[in-house]
Amino acid sequence: MKKLLDIGDVNVVGINKEDELIASVVIVLKKGNVIKDKNIIETFIHQAAIAFQRKESEENLLQSEKQLREMNAAKDKLFSIIIARLAQSLSGFAGLCRSFIKRF
Repeated sequence: MKKLLDIGDVNVVGINKEDELIASVVIVLKKGNVIKDKNIIETFIHQAAIAFQRKESEENLLQSEKQLREMNAAKDKLFSIIIARLAQSLSGFAGLCRSFIKRF
């Protein structure tokens, strides 16, 4: 396969986060080609790692926003129930007060 595709060097680098492989970068060079500046590979890998971290951060942010919306909806529902019950209680209390006022 290597001969058929005229492949030279193959460089594989893993990108880890907290001892877990989150991505792999494979750099395949055509036979006869060499990377003159190894810093280019390091820079590329660093930029790829930043891109993966950014993607993960964006996914975490979206999940947090979803949880916040769900919690706000639950809070709103709870408050509407409390307000309805409080309004019923106050209405009953107001009716009781009117009864006392009419009697005296």
